[in-house]
Amino acid sequence: MVFFRVLNGLGFEFIIPEDPTSAPEDIRIANPIKLKGVHYFGRFHEGELDFSKITDNHVKQIVLVPYGYQENFDSPSLTFNRQGRRASIDRDSLYGLMAEKASKASLEIVIKPHIWMETKRGKWRSDIDFQEEQQFDEWAKNYSEFILHYARLSQKIGATHFCVGTELTQMTKNHPNFWKGLIKEVRQIYHGKIFYAANWYREYEHITFWSDLDYIGVQGYFPLCNKDHPNIDDLMVGWRVYRSKLMKMSQRLNKPVLFSELGYRSSQDAASEPWEWVEGPNALKMKLSQETQAICYEAFFRTFWNEPWFGGALIWQWHTRYENDLESTKTNLDFTPQNKPAQAVMSKWFAE
Repeated sequence: MVFFRVLNGLGFEFIIPEDPTSAPEDIRIANPIKLKGVHYFGRFHEGELDFSKITDNHVKQIVLVPYGYQENFDSPSLTFNRQGRRASIDRDSLYGLMAEKASKASLEIVIKPHIWMETKRGKWRSDIDFQEEQQFDEWAKNYSEFILHYARLSQKIGATHFCVGTELTQMTKNHPNFWKGLIKEVRQIYHGKIFYAANWYREYEHITFWSDLDYIGVQGYFPLCNKDHPNIDDLMVGWRVYRSKLMKMSQRLNKPVLFSELGYRSSQDAASEPWEWVEGPNALKMKLSQETQAICYEAFFRTFWNEPWFGGALIWQWHTRYENDLESTKTNLDFTPQNKPAQAVMSKWFAE
């Protein structure tokens, strides 16, 4: 095979195949039914549950995100029933109602628990780990209780997919046996498809328990290009090295790759650091560009959607407050594609 050198738009040099769009003939993965989901957020009352805007855009799954709360990366305490917030039993009832209404709209439910932790001392949930075995054991007990609770609920409400963890890099690197045991426990009580949502940065390549799961789940916030207002060619080149790496991993493990999270801000620099939130000092520097958001979506779909080893994407995010608010979406920098050109791109590809 002939190789040549390209730059991915960030100044890094990679060696990639001459024809990066042609997959090896020996990939054995059957073309999976692709997930076409959106992470769904909002404040709900029974009468407000209307999924017509979602189904009109060919979405097939809604992703519900129950949060567990942890104060610090080195604190073993973890709760999912915060005082002063909605109790978990109320959230469980709401999820049951949403599942019932979603089923009537021919939508599937995905439950994807996250740990919510304020970023302190430059640390976030990916840094959670413990030096002392006793602290790890306490955290593992608390986390298992959190995950198994929502695994049982997922089984009860008929969720088709369940996530055992999201972006816990140090925990997956340093405690793989914990995850293998937890996945086994989940499978005893939940009978749908299971995945883990690994960080794109220095996590998904190092996970040793992919074979215990149904998907290689990756949070797809890969940096593609450091230009403002990149064009489609800039972004397609930026995807090449990542696509090649993910394809080879899928082939080696005989598992489909699922982008367990994918999204872009409506900003000029959306392709350079897609993971950056629209808040704090960073938000003041961001400049509106719905066109850049849309072209980022287009480049993603062109790169992955027709690949037989690719299992779909769960878009971040869809919010009830934007469903009918056409004015605010004209000026917001948020990740949602709602009422923006990106929505039409997503809808077009999801329709295939």
